[in-house]
Amino acid sequence: MTRSRFFLSACTLAALASLASASNAQQATGFGRGDTAVLTVDNIAGVVHQRIKVGDGDSTKLTYIGSLATFGSLAAIGVPPLSRIGFHYFVDPSVSLGSGLLYSDRGNLGTSILLAPRVGFAFPFGESSAFWLRAGMTWSRWKLEFFGSNTSTSVLPAADALFVVSPVEHFAFTVGAIAEVGVYGKLKRKQVDLGTGTASESEQDVKASQFGLVFGALVSF
Repeated sequence: MTRSRFFLSACTLAALASLASASNAQQATGFGRGDTAVLTVDNIAGVVHQRIKVGDGDSTKLTYIGSLATFGSLAAIGVPPLSRIGFHYFVDPSVSLGSGLLYSDRGNLGTSILLAPRVGFAFPFGESSAFWLRAGMTWSRWKLEFFGSNTSTSVLPAADALFVVSPVEHFAFTVGAIAEVGVYGKLKRKQVDLGTGTASESEQDVKASQFGLVFGALVSF
């Protein structure tokens, strides 16, 4: 009887150890639990509100609703494009380093370049979800060549608070809030008078910001 109970106890402990090992292995592959690299497509869709002020003029307010991939390639003066691709590496199971990247050339509508370095902190909970908080800086440059040139450069401190939901391993959807508030912005204009052919240059300060609720997706590997 004693041997039978000992054998049963040993089998029970072995089973529990096996379940714990399997659970740990499953958690190690979840987002924020050991992922080494993440490829993101941020701000695919959502609602974003922008404020833009050029020089001493009045502020302009714009609100985008729906697909931000379309609006993302149309950079407003002083405001970085919305949709962007990102690459992030987890130097620790919960700490990531990376950047958003974008280059867009829409001919007469101008060209856009964006770099958005971020430091992230992942807080996993459950088996397939996590919070991913990111903070950093967004730099963007927009240039339009049309009867001269208009070049807008902006620097904006930024923060993202994303909820990550992973329906299958290595793939997830994201939803959350973004904020980018400008601390530096310049608009340089070089215009050519078509009548006289003379050129003139001007420079104005730009204040811009954008806030929103956005959706995205990511692949981890």
